[in-house]
Amino acid sequence: YDQTRHLETMVEERTAELEKARRHIICRLGRASEFKDNETGNHVIRMSHYARLIAEAAGLGEESVNILFNAAPMHDVGKIGVADDVLLATDPITYAQEQALRKHTEIGYKLLGQSSSEFLKMGAEICLYHHERYGGGGYPKGVRGHDIPLSARIVAVAEAFDLLTSKPGRNGANAAALAMSNLASRKGTDFDPMCVEALGCQLRKAAEVIAGFSDPD
Repeated sequence: YDQTRHLETMVEERTAELEKARRHIICRLGRASEFKDNETGNHVIRMSHYARLIAEAAGLGEESVNILFNAAPMHDVGKIGVADDVLLATDPITYAQEQALRKHTEIGYKLLGQSSSEFLKMGAEICLYHHERYGGGGYPKGVRGHDIPLSARIVAVAEAFDLLTSKPGRNGANAAALAMSNLASRKGTDFDPMCVEALGCQLRKAAEVIAGFSDPD
């Protein structure tokens, strides 16, 4: 009996180690795309925390929240397949460059699709749909409302919130409040109102994320 329990414990510990390693690899995959962009690795960390806060306030179950938290960092992994002259452009990009940049959604979907992993399947879904707009006019499919997967609607709000709060000179609660005002003005057009309101319920925790994962000066 003791030997059986010992073996079971060893298997459980090994499984936990493998799960932890898998999550680290997924997170690093998400951060890899940032090496070809002007954003920092902290961007994907912060926005994944915001996505989790939104999902929790929206009432998603613990398992779904966990999968989303680990899948969100991969939202822009398709940028790996976009040319440097587009990603690193300092001047306003041309129409052709913009179209090339938009391809990162489909590239990411192809990179992560066709997997049995729940993390990668949700990652692929987020890649493809996170630039769609709730009121229409997004890309690449041009879908709207609840035709956009919930995971992508959540990530769209989380990413926008991070871009708004990570501007130079902004910090903590003040940055969070200003960002929420901006997002609230775009409910129903750019963003799912439910996701915006869910983030608003978590504003104190979001401010803690801003302070805890700020970019180096």
